[in-house]
Amino acid sequence: MSEFATVAKAAKLLREATLKLVANVSNSDMSLRLRSLLFKVIKTDTTHPRGSRIVGDGDLNMLTGFEFGKPGTFKSSFSGQYSSVVDRPNGDVTLSIPAFTPKLEVKAPQTATHIQFHAGILELNFETGMNKLEIVSGNKIPWDNNEVAQIDLRASVAPGTTNPVVILAGIEYWLETNGQYYQIKDQGYNSAIVAAVSQV
Repeated sequence: MSEFATVAKAAKLLREATLKLVANVSNSDMSLRLRSLLFKVIKTDTTHPRGSRIVGDGDLNMLTGFEFGKPGTFKSSFSGQYSSVVDRPNGDVTLSIPAFTPKLEVKAPQTATHIQFHAGILELNFETGMNKLEIVSGNKIPWDNNEVAQIDLRASVAPGTTNPVVILAGIEYWLETNGQYYQIKDQGYNSAIVAAVSQV
């Protein structure tokens, strides 16, 4: 029961900390899926005895690939590659998306004219509740057959931090009409994923 409460607290922290990025993509069973995954994480804590295990000492890399939304998922929306680099001494974090062709590698709603990538860099501590999310957005990109150069989304965390750093990737869609952009709020397409986790 103690670990159940610990997991519930950790799931709530992660949900609330990422809300600004995943508000348009999360779905009704996201909380249940996240708690289920964090139960698996807490069981990998080999430092504390059963009943006293904590999420922060478990293998947080198990969060990598977690999709915040359904039916729209990041992997089904974007078939291209992405990678991340975390420079803890300097506090620099970069999410990179190599050159790609939008219409070939991005699935979009029929009404979409543009796509946009976001990176969410989250530094947090499951035990103290400390969390800081920085969202960096790329330019709106025409959804066409013209190749797009590599996108580097850079953010920062506290230099020298020993806290876990969660890197999220998100994609949204826009309709451009007469020079104005209108966000397409379709959970079947808008999506966000845990791209990587850096843990000391």
